[in-house]
Amino acid sequence: MSARGEEAAGEASGSQEQPEPEPTPPEPKKRGPGRPRKPQQEPTGEPVPKRPRGRPKGSKNKGPSKAAQKVRTRQLSAHLNTLYLSIYLSIYCSICRSIVLLFYHSGYHSIYRMFYISFYMAILLSVVLSFHLLFYHFIYHEIYHLTS
Repeated sequence: MSARGEEAAGEASGSQEQPEPEPTPPEPKKRGPGRPRKPQQEPTGEPVPKRPRGRPKGSKNKGPSKAAQKVRTRQLSAHLNTLYLSIYLSIYCSICRSIVLLFYHSGYHSIYRMFYISFYMAILLSVVLSFHLLFYHFIYHEIYHLTS
């Protein structure tokens, strides 16, 4: 009986060698750097309703944003610009018509008189347009400051 016999005899007699230690469960992995989690607490007292998520109830009633107001201001000022320019040009045309009729019915027709008429009309047009630009500039800045 060699080594096998001794092993068999040892098993039969009931003598056992020390059992192998059981593997311990691995330690829980630590989280990376950052804010540690709050420990969970047992709820005490009445349950508190959760904070609502998502869009607030009255958010549909909000006014337009600043960007939308600026776009609206530009559109309004462009519309006013067109409106005032058309008014000024209609006034200019009616004044020019009255000047031409005044000179025409005076009875004296010459090339110099037509030159004077065109000269006065050009001066009148420049006055009307400069007045328009000045007024438009004033109106635009008033509207811009009201909406911003």
